[in-house]
Amino acid sequence: KSLNSALFPLITKEKPSSALDTKEAFIKAKGVGLSFGLDLFDVSVRPDEPAKLLRTHYDNTDARKWSLCDLKSFSGYRAALAVKSKRFNLIYRKICDIQNQ
Repeated sequence: KSLNSALFPLITKEKPSSALDTKEAFIKAKGVGLSFGLDLFDVSVRPDEPAKLLRTHYDNTDARKWSLCDLKSFSGYRAALAVKSKRFNLIYRKICDIQNQ
């Protein structure tokens, strides 16, 4: 299984809500693009809870196969990750501080 088919990070300018970022990361990870329809699935993005794929309206088992998460990113940006797995270890490191270069 290729890495690209399993996960897809999305980094965008920071916005008040991460719902769109999380949804976009999911449909890109599925490989279907924005024409898929954002109304075909629901995500939870409450600030006090981790992002979660709640349900899909096209397949009642698909939500159980995916994990969504918000990632810490550069200042002023948001990042979301979709992984087709319920069990994974995510390790990410700050490579450089581009603001201080």
